[in-house]
Amino acid sequence: MNDTTGPEPEGPDAAFDRLRAADPAAGLAADVDALDAAVRQRIAAATHDATAPDELSVARARRGRAAWLSVAAVAAGALVFGSAGYALGNAGGSGDSTTAGAVITLGQQGSAEQGAASDAANAAPEMATSDVGRSALSYPSGYGSRTTFTSTGLSDAAGSAQAWAYDPAAAFNAATAERVAAALGLAGSAALVDGMWSIGPNDGTGPSLQLQPDGLASVNFYDPTRDPYACQASGAEPAEEGDGTDPDNGAVPLPGPPKDCATAEVGAAPQGDAAVAAARDLLGSLGVDADAFEYETQDSGVVGASYVSAYQVVDGERTGAAWSVGFAGDGIQSLNGPLAAVTSLGSYDLVSEQEAVSRLSDPRFGASYSYPMMYASGIADDAASSVRESAELGATTDLGTSTEVAPAPEPTLPPAVEPGSAFAWPVTEVTLTSARLGLTMYTLPDGASVLLPAYVLSSADGQSWSVVAVADSQLDFTPQG
Repeated sequence: MNDTTGPEPEGPDAAFDRLRAADPAAGLAADVDALDAAVRQRIAAATHDATAPDELSVARARRGRAAWLSVAAVAAGALVFGSAGYALGNAGGSGDSTTAGAVITLGQQGSAEQGAASDAANAAPEMATSDVGRSALSYPSGYGSRTTFTSTGLSDAAGSAQAWAYDPAAAFNAATAERVAAALGLAGSAALVDGMWSIGPNDGTGPSLQLQPDGLASVNFYDPTRDPYACQASGAEPAEEGDGTDPDNGAVPLPGPPKDCATAEVGAAPQGDAAVAAARDLLGSLGVDADAFEYETQDSGVVGASYVSAYQVVDGERTGAAWSVGFAGDGIQSLNGPLAAVTSLGSYDLVSEQEAVSRLSDPRFGASYSYPMMYASGIADDAASSVRESAELGATTDLGTSTEVAPAPEPTLPPAVEPGSAFAWPVTEVTLTSARLGLTMYTLPDGASVLLPAYVLSSADGQSWSVVAVADSQLDFTPQG
């Protein structure tokens, strides 16, 4: 949600208000009319198979398949937790600060951003169980493959540290799925469907649970009957004139404005400390060590809903695995998290901080740019603060969110290349001045999830890169495929 100059939307919109409450630029008005027009234009231009029409009224009643609903719930939670909120104490404690080390993410398959997108496509439920996907790592403007790294003040002493693995085998079974479902008030026997242990309908008509065969034994629960923002329709609406597809070109017709609908009456949900306490009790009832997490909660903006994230902490470091709990009234509306236990793999030899800097120029490791460290250093906070200040002052300064588009520069011919002149080959030089040793979640080629020691190496201006810290002798460089 960004700065716009459009009018405020007319009438209350609970879902929009919920997202706005989590927005650092919450003081600005969203141009709902412009967004609506853009969406309608795309819908009108879309095409479907003329032999398989998808009536809008049927789509409204269907509400999507359960798997999609689970992912949608996770996405809504990510939008809420990804921008603001407050942390509640140490793992297992209470207070107002977060003490565990920040998540370290390594770029995989070229970049962490690409790897996260691939993981989400192949195992969407892992979006729920890992907050790594919310930490995009990429080269910023001005940084690319032609970057040289040097260091000053870093240690040349090697060391050792613990590595860890997740054990999904012990949790991935029908008994576990049924036990978790019972704790959530969902009755039924687990069935193996598409490789997942599933309980409940798969058409989105009622609460359902899926236990995934991934490296974290991720479990996903969603109850559409408790969704405080969804229409509670009992059946398909009568077809309206203009519904269906155009037999001439197969284009989806422009839908009319949404109709009023009855939403679920769920009552008041626990908020703040009460929500965290309820989340801790819930995780404990699932057999999860509730003391091994740091908790954060976000005000949903409505009394009927609240959301809690529980970030796993191992050896004083956040791992990237997390639980997301959505409350609606006095019940659970959504739940996502890892059930696999963490086991020690013993001590592994590490390269020194100076050797880690050298790895940034080694093509076997590459240089993963760490945006989360930039955020922690206040750069992103400063940008958000500037947006808020501009909104309060009624300023129209272009902060990258203005609706006015600057005119494109007139194209010009490049200058002539002089014979014998040197060819431009820009190289950025970075001096790294500090190092932090932590843990990074890594998925092995066979799908197993492990926690490896990794360094975050930072320059004096607060920019950071991450690299695995395990010594070459304990890395298997055998090519795959």
